[in-house]
Amino acid sequence: MLSPQDMKDRRTLKRISLPGVVVKYKTGNSLSSRLKGASSALQVINLSKSGMALELADNLDYNTPIDLKVKFPDGVNLELKGRVRRHSTNGSQTSTVGVQFIPFGHNSKYNSLHALEYLRSMKDQAVEIPPEANSH
Repeated sequence: MLSPQDMKDRRTLKRISLPGVVVKYKTGNSLSSRLKGASSALQVINLSKSGMALELADNLDYNTPIDLKVKFPDGVNLELKGRVRRHSTNGSQTSTVGVQFIPFGHNSKYNSLHALEYLRSMKDQAVEIPPEANSH
């Protein structure tokens, strides 16, 4: 298992904070694009074009598939698919989960290229997080 410093060093993409982002999510094999019965993330900690860190009321296991519906402050809604790549508990009430988005492409098994373009453009709306603050 990689140490926290090793994990931090592997991050090559800039992580940003974007206040006002709302995320609903659903896990498991019964994922649907409508996310009916989805749970809400308590907080979006940071995000990049390759993934996001969330604070959740649930404790999700490593490699759990997750569908996300992300609503941005400018009104844009994206549906993204990913996998849990990191999780830690924050006491008994919440957990921090790192989600890596699956690749972007033309096929329905991928995240949309439109989503990728939007994620690339969000740096213009964001508050950049200094590298030393990316330890979540």
